[in-house]
Amino acid sequence: MHRRKIKPTHVERTIWGEGQASSLRSVVDTPFEKIGALCCFEHYQPLLRYCQYGQGVQIRVAAWPLFFEVEKGSVATFQGSSTAGLLASRFMGIEGQAFVIVCTQVVKEENLVEMGVTDKVSSLVV
Repeated sequence: MHRRKIKPTHVERTIWGEGQASSLRSVVDTPFEKIGALCCFEHYQPLLRYCQYGQGVQIRVAAWPLFFEVEKGSVATFQGSSTAGLLASRFMGIEGQAFVIVCTQVVKEENLVEMGVTDKVSSLVV
Protein backbone atom coordinates (compact mmCIF):
# COMPACT_ATOMS: atom_id res chain seq x y z
CA MET A 1 0.00 0.00 0.00
CA HIS A 2 1.13 3.52 -0.72
CA ARG A 3 -0.80 6.50 0.57
CA ARG A 4 -0.42 10.13 1.59
CA LYS A 5 -1.62 11.64 4.82
CA ILE A 6 -5.06 13.11 4.24
CA LYS A 7 -4.45 16.11 6.47
CA PRO A 8 -0.85 17.24 7.03
CA THR A 9 -0.35 18.53 10.57
CA HIS A 10 1.87 21.11 12.22
CA VAL A 11 5.01 21.98 10.21
CA GLU A 12 4.11 19.43 7.49
CA ARG A 13 1.56 21.95 6.19
CA THR A 14 4.38 24.25 5.05
CA ILE A 15 5.62 21.57 2.62
CA TRP A 16 2.82 19.15 1.75
CA GLY A 17 -0.74 19.74 0.64
CA GLU A 18 -3.88 17.76 1.30
CA GLY A 19 -3.98 14.08 0.35
CA GLN A 20 -6.25 12.78 -2.41
CA ALA A 21 -9.35 10.65 -2.06
CA SER A 22 -7.32 7.59 -3.14
CA SER A 23 -5.55 7.82 0.22
CA LEU A 24 -8.83 6.99 1.93
CA ARG A 25 -8.34 3.41 0.70
CA SER A 26 -6.01 2.67 3.56
CA VAL A 27 -6.72 -1.00 4.23
CA VAL A 28 -5.17 -3.83 2.20
CA ASP A 29 -5.78 -7.57 2.11
CA THR A 30 -2.75 -9.62 3.08
CA PRO A 31 -2.23 -13.35 3.66
CA PHE A 32 -2.56 -12.59 7.38
CA GLU A 33 -5.55 -10.24 7.73
CA LYS A 34 -6.77 -6.86 6.50
CA ILE A 35 -4.12 -4.32 7.51
CA GLY A 36 -4.53 -0.56 7.70
CA ALA A 37 -2.30 2.30 8.77
CA LEU A 38 -2.61 5.87 9.94
CA CYS A 39 0.14 8.30 10.82
CA CYS A 40 0.55 10.74 13.69
CA PHE A 41 -2.40 13.09 14.27
CA GLU A 42 -4.53 11.20 11.70
CA HIS A 43 -5.40 8.93 14.63
CA TYR A 44 -7.32 11.80 16.21
CA GLN A 45 -9.58 12.29 13.17
CA PRO A 46 -12.77 10.25 13.75
CA LEU A 47 -13.86 10.08 10.11
CA LEU A 48 -10.51 8.63 9.00
CA ARG A 49 -10.78 5.94 11.68
CA TYR A 50 -14.39 5.25 10.68
CA CYS A 51 -13.31 4.96 7.04
CA GLN A 52 -10.87 2.21 8.02
CA TYR A 53 -13.46 0.44 10.12
CA GLY A 54 -15.76 0.44 7.08
CA GLN A 55 -13.00 -1.24 5.07
CA GLY A 56 -12.84 -4.04 7.64
CA VAL A 57 -9.43 -3.32 9.18
CA GLN A 58 -8.30 -6.18 11.44
CA ILE A 59 -4.72 -5.09 12.16
CA ARG A 60 -3.93 -1.41 12.45
CA VAL A 61 -0.41 0.00 12.23
CA ALA A 62 -0.36 3.11 14.39
CA ALA A 63 2.66 5.17 13.33
CA TRP A 64 3.63 8.00 15.66
CA PRO A 65 6.44 10.56 15.77
CA LEU A 66 9.16 10.30 18.40
CA PHE A 67 7.68 9.32 21.78
CA PHE A 68 8.62 11.56 24.69
CA GLU A 69 6.81 12.79 27.75
CA VAL A 70 5.59 16.39 27.82
CA GLU A 71 6.49 18.30 30.95
CA LYS A 72 3.86 20.38 32.77
CA GLY A 73 3.95 23.97 31.51
CA SER A 74 5.69 22.93 28.29
CA VAL A 75 4.76 24.51 24.95
CA ALA A 76 4.44 20.98 23.52
CA THR A 77 0.91 19.60 23.54
CA PHE A 78 -0.16 16.52 25.48
CA GLN A 79 -1.67 15.02 22.30
CA GLY A 80 1.86 14.44 20.97
CA SER A 81 3.14 12.71 24.10
CA SER A 82 3.87 9.01 24.40
CA THR A 83 1.10 8.65 27.00
CA ALA A 84 -1.50 10.15 24.66
CA GLY A 85 -0.27 8.09 21.69
CA LEU A 86 -0.45 4.84 23.62
CA LEU A 87 -3.87 5.64 25.07
CA ALA A 88 -5.20 6.60 21.63
CA SER A 89 -3.78 3.42 20.09
CA ARG A 90 -5.41 1.27 22.77
CA PHE A 91 -8.71 3.08 22.34
CA MET A 92 -8.61 2.51 18.57
CA GLY A 93 -8.05 -1.19 19.16
CA ILE A 94 -11.17 -1.27 21.32
CA GLU A 95 -13.22 1.05 19.11
CA GLY A 96 -12.34 -0.73 15.87
CA GLN A 97 -12.16 -4.25 17.31
CA ALA A 98 -8.71 -4.64 15.74
CA PHE A 99 -5.20 -5.50 16.84
CA VAL A 100 -2.92 -2.47 16.95
CA ILE A 101 0.81 -2.39 16.26
CA VAL A 102 2.30 0.79 17.71
CA CYS A 103 5.47 2.08 16.11
CA THR A 104 7.43 5.28 16.38
CA GLN A 105 10.17 6.89 14.37
CA VAL A 106 13.79 5.87 14.86
CA VAL A 107 16.13 8.72 15.74
CA LYS A 108 19.91 8.59 16.05
CA GLU A 109 21.34 9.53 19.43
CA GLU A 110 23.11 12.61 18.05
CA ASN A 111 19.77 13.83 16.66
CA LEU A 112 18.17 13.50 20.09
CA VAL A 113 20.75 15.95 21.39
CA GLU A 114 20.04 18.32 18.50
CA MET A 115 16.30 18.07 19.13
CA GLY A 116 16.82 18.71 22.84
CA VAL A 117 14.89 15.65 23.98
CA THR A 118 17.62 13.39 25.42
CA ASP A 119 16.21 13.74 28.92
CA LYS A 120 12.60 13.18 27.78
CA VAL A 121 12.89 10.01 25.70
CA SER A 122 11.31 7.10 27.50
CA SER A 123 11.88 3.44 26.92
CA LEU A 124 8.29 2.31 26.54
CA VAL A 125 7.11 -1.27 26.63
CA VAL A 126 3.62 -1.75 25.30
